[in-house]
Amino acid sequence: SLVEAGIGTTRVIVVDQSETDATQDVINSYLSTIQLTYIRTKTKGKCAAANLAMRYIKTEFVVMLDDDCAVTPGWSEALLDAMLTHDDVAVVYGSVAPAFVCPGGFIPQYIVPRELIVSNWLQKCRARGIGANCAYRKSYVLAIGGFNEDFGPGSRFRSCSDGELSLRCIAKGFH
Repeated sequence: SLVEAGIGTTRVIVVDQSETDATQDVINSYLSTIQLTYIRTKTKGKCAAANLAMRYIKTEFVVMLDDDCAVTPGWSEALLDAMLTHDDVAVVYGSVAPAFVCPGGFIPQYIVPRELIVSNWLQKCRARGIGANCAYRKSYVLAIGGFNEDFGPGSRFRSCSDGELSLRCIAKGFH
């Protein structure tokens, strides 16, 4: 969906933690289409992958999405616009809508109702936001020690990596 959304010259970093070559085979078919960095690692967990990707990112603004997400044209520009408008914003969450019905399963969704600047813990609890579609200011994330690898899919605490990171940003004085 990244190619179809027209990401232009945006660099894409894929961190592959799988045990097979299936992801690499798909990635190889896009190497001539987009600027892509492929990283194969034995680390486990979304936050471990995010911390590894941060070492390769050369820009201040980072847009991340989960591997099961499909994007639409303009999705990254909307996230980055919020970062550029507000200098003290560390994290921006975008809408996530399920693309299909999963009988017997759960597909999280989060629709951004309006722009909201969160500056305290209670506001964060009410605002929600999920890390499947979000943007970060790299220097702010690094200032709080990066992503906490104890949280998120594939880790000891299998969720709330986005909420935990947001709360640490707020504690540091970022929004």
